[in-house]
Amino acid sequence: MIKKLINDDRNFLLKILLLIILFSLIHYAMGYPPRLNYTAGIVALLIVINQLRIIYSGFIIIFAIIAALYFPIMLLYGTPSLTIATSVTYTNLSEAIEFISNIPYYLYAGSLFILLFGFFCTTFKLKTGNKTKIGAFITFLTFLLYGPIKDYKETGEFDILNSGYPEIKFVKDFNSAKEETNKLFSLLAQTDDFQPNNTATPFDTYVMVIGESARRDFMHVYGFPINNTPFMDSANGILFNHYISAASSTIPSLTSSLTQAPKLANSIIALAKKWGFTTYWLSNQGAVGIYDTPIASMGKKADHSFFLKRAGYNSKEINDNELLPQIATAIKAPQAKKFIIVHLIGSHSRACARTNDHYETFYKSEEISCYIQSIKNTDQLLATIHQYLTDSKSKWTMIYFSDHGLGFVNKNNPSDLKLTHNDQYRQDYEVPLFISSYNFNDQQYITAARSGINFLTLFSEWSGIDDPSIDHSCHMISNDICHQQNSVIDFNNKRIDYTKLPSDMAP
Repeated sequence: MIKKLINDDRNFLLKILLLIILFSLIHYAMGYPPRLNYTAGIVALLIVINQLRIIYSGFIIIFAIIAALYFPIMLLYGTPSLTIATSVTYTNLSEAIEFISNIPYYLYAGSLFILLFGFFCTTFKLKTGNKTKIGAFITFLTFLLYGPIKDYKETGEFDILNSGYPEIKFVKDFNSAKEETNKLFSLLAQTDDFQPNNTATPFDTYVMVIGESARRDFMHVYGFPINNTPFMDSANGILFNHYISAASSTIPSLTSSLTQAPKLANSIIALAKKWGFTTYWLSNQGAVGIYDTPIASMGKKADHSFFLKRAGYNSKEINDNELLPQIATAIKAPQAKKFIIVHLIGSHSRACARTNDHYETFYKSEEISCYIQSIKNTDQLLATIHQYLTDSKSKWTMIYFSDHGLGFVNKNNPSDLKLTHNDQYRQDYEVPLFISSYNFNDQQYITAARSGINFLTLFSEWSGIDDPSIDHSCHMISNDICHQQNSVIDFNNKRIDYTKLPSDMAP
């Protein structure tokens, strides 16, 4: 019956219908709502090139493969964006495997269906007359040029890449996101223009620990039932109850928090160095060599930078505890004023890769159990750093926060429940922030809303390092009610109101 469908010329309209269905699926899988005009335009092009069998088949196969590969990413993250472009650019084999393992298996069925459907449609022979082909070509050309001509009338610029065809938009959107990433590098490479005030700072040793992918609702200190934060539960200091990350993925979150965006060269590293601190960047993330990320590039501007992945970003998984010797050495270093940043791999998915598949308490699924354990491991590391600082007998302070949270996947199959990057829920941004120091004698709480977009102000208050360009309209380390503390950055690099997002609760 299938062979009859392929070879029988009387099934022309049925073949056209199947091609329309195929490219509607392809457009959807690439992240764009199917629109009949653009789907019809592509099918019209296929009518024109049908007798050129290699070109016809190649066109279908290329976009079927792209759609099949992108389909799971689209369902989790949407259309091509800065977040996706940076993830693709700076993801190593290990992280790629982790990403694939986090995708619900049933999504691969959709990818397989698109592939098989695409290969099936390559066999179609569409016999038409010249008049039909001319009409089809005009149809394709009309929809191709409509957008560019409209833009030309409005702006005076003609760009064929402004066509509404998803096949063109996909490439354009991805390239635009890549260009935005390259822009980050160029901005980071510039010279800062900080002119810090020459005021005394209250501490001699500052340690900033940047966690990874830690949702605060999975931490006992924030009310989670399993005790996985014994250090933060008992340590004297300030706990922020409503701190949210600037974004829900590492690069946009940290570039927005640790720099004076859009002046990315104006980073906390640059500010501390200008004041006269000796700076350290100790990382279990980032990269060395051609796989540098924007965050690693920032870290390399420190006086002393150290990356556990010395062979490059493709190195094997390394436990955060292996940073402890470097942390101890930095704390013991003789400099009068030191600023030490520790960048952890923390609870980055896949969590069981962080804990070597070990967990003390089972909760919901193995992956969630490992996630809970990874948070406890970070808490134990904080306790060790705290002890190093106490033993140093210096005037010290430590701050810990996470770059972003995560969202649930596989909710329909709780035994296989997992967490991955998302930007659709409040918990994707709800992260811990804790400050401790040598002279704290009690536990305090900041219950007012605070956003990581305003982290530079918080950093200035915490460190005592100030610059005339830093906004102090909000006293961040206080319970003052401040404006503009609910803004976050989504995957499309747009600011949104965090409070308008729904909650993401475990099944």
